[in-house]
Amino acid sequence: MEVIAAYAGAAGADNQLIAKILQSNTAEEAAAILREVGLAERTFNLIAERIRAKCMAKVGGKAEIAVIIISINGEILGKCGKVERIEEWQKST
Repeated sequence: MEVIAAYAGAAGADNQLIAKILQSNTAEEAAAILREVGLAERTFNLIAERIRAKCMAKVGGKAEIAVIIISINGEILGKCGKVERIEEWQKST
């Protein structure tokens, strides 16, 4: 929960909301809390951007990387990069 809480803070969550996220039992619960206040997309997009940056560093920029964070129900929580190709692939499967 610490990662989600930290990025929620970067997305504009106040201390009370961050504390509530830290008390969550699951990432799904934290996502629901963020949805209620309209910060889910921004928070998870920031997390996706960080994941992408780490992956890009590992491959030295030699690969095209996109990140989509998906809930247990298949809802897209956050994304970054050229996700259109992933979305096209998902539709074809």
